[in-house]
Amino acid sequence: MRASKGTFSVLLLFLLLILILPSL
Repeated sequence: MRASKGTFSVLLLFLLLILILPSL
Protein backbone atom coordinates (compact mmCIF):
# COMPACT_ATOMS: atom_id res chain seq x y z
CA MET A 1 0.00 0.00 0.00
CA ARG A 2 3.02 2.27 -0.34
CA ALA A 3 2.35 3.16 -3.97
CA SER A 4 -1.33 3.65 -3.18
CA LYS A 5 -0.67 7.10 -1.70
CA GLY A 6 1.25 8.25 -4.76
CA THR A 7 -1.46 6.98 -7.10
CA PHE A 8 -4.13 8.70 -5.01
CA SER A 9 -2.35 12.07 -5.14
CA VAL A 10 -1.92 11.80 -8.92
CA LEU A 11 -5.58 10.87 -9.32
CA LEU A 12 -6.62 13.80 -7.14
CA LEU A 13 -4.42 16.17 -9.16
CA PHE A 14 -5.92 14.86 -12.40
CA LEU A 15 -9.44 15.38 -11.05
CA LEU A 16 -8.56 18.91 -9.98
CA LEU A 17 -7.18 19.62 -13.46
CA ILE A 18 -10.40 18.42 -15.09
CA LEU A 19 -12.47 20.63 -12.79
CA ILE A 20 -10.35 23.78 -13.24
CA LEU A 21 -9.47 23.52 -16.95
CA PRO A 22 -13.03 24.13 -18.29
CA SER A 23 -13.35 27.17 -16.02
CA LEU A 24 -10.36 28.81 -17.72
